[in-house]
Amino acid sequence: MIANSLPSDDCIAARYGGEEFALILPGFDAKQAQLMAEYIQLEINSLKYTDFGLDESVTVSVSQGIAAEVDGQFRMGTALLCAADTALYRAKADGRNRINLSC
Repeated sequence: MIANSLPSDDCIAARYGGEEFALILPGFDAKQAQLMAEYIQLEINSLKYTDFGLDESVTVSVSQGIAAEVDGQFRMGTALLCAADTALYRAKADGRNRINLSC
């Protein structure tokens, strides 16, 4: 579902950990990334898991952390990823099913 939500072939979705995914959205600013995150959140929240044979009480939420490169402030890709990861854990701490932008 995440990969199918990407706006172009230049964008990449990849599993980053057990339940974590990373999106690379070239040319996106923070506002565009936020809109993409909101779209993905709506898509995930609208999935019906009964279609997969699960009980209707089963739900999945999505917490997302966003970091956007602006004027080269991240000197390495790992710093950008660390900023997104920090924003993700803040979103989870704020109550889950949230989107948090790294500052």
